[in-house]
Parts: sequence; structure tokens; C-alpha cells
Amino acid sequence: PNNERALQIRLLEEEIAELERTIRKKCADLDSAPNPIIRRRFEGMIQRLEQELDFKRQQLELYEQE
Repeated sequence: PNNERALQIRLLEEEIAELERTIRKKCADLDSAPNPIIRRRFEGMIQRLEQELDFKRQQLELYEQE
């Protein structure tokens, strides 16, 4: 059980790091977006990624409290 929990925590940490990298890249894309339609698309993508990031962080917190 402890090894499984440690593995879950490590996987979540990797997913969180990947989401953070993706969000930074999309923010850079947003800054260079040529028109409002593309900007809105990036804004929506960033918002969904941030929601997923928040969810993963909450999951990680729960695993660490167990």
C-alpha cells in the first residue's frame, strides 16, 4: 500500500509539472496570438488546464494527508 501511494504521489507530481509547463507555453502562445479569435481559444485552453491543475493539486494534497 505504501509503495502504491508513493507511486500515485510521484505520478501526480509529474502530471502537475507537465501541466505547469503546458500552461506556461500556452500563455506565451496567447501573448503572441495574432487575432482575438485565436486569443480566446488560447484563453479557454489555459482556463481548462488551470482547472485540471487545481484538481491534480487537490488530489496530491489528499494523498499526502493519508
